[in-house]
Amino acid sequence: MKSKITLLSFLILIVFSCKEKDIDPFASIQPEESRFTKITLVEKLNEPMELEVLDNFDVLFIERGGKVRRFLAETGDIEEVGFLDVYAQNEDGLLGLAKDPKFGENQWIYLYYAPAGPDSINRLSRFTLTDG
Repeated sequence: MKSKITLLSFLILIVFSCKEKDIDPFASIQPEESRFTKITLVEKLNEPMELEVLDNFDVLFIERGGKVRRFLAETGDIEEVGFLDVYAQNEDGLLGLAKDPKFGENQWIYLYYAPAGPDSINRLSRFTLTDG
């Protein structure tokens, strides 16, 4: 009797484990193209790498050659807000940008880059983005 219950339990386990899995529609169905509007902000950049959208909708972005630039949402103009002397050969250069979670309070940004010089190193540094 005990072996029949064990066998029956095993068969029930096999039947329910073979059930077709639920399909995630967000992983398999492409959204309609009309849901998105593509707007070109800037053209002819020199290897743009990353961007951050600021609270005022300005866009801070970096180029691999070392430029830190800002797209001004209000006017559509571009301004260079910083430059790092980087080693921009091979796969190095100015590679990463992130704004601090409390950017509105402290104006901190983080840059990941390979500084120019004889040593082959990568560096993560914090900077304060100031006006002027």
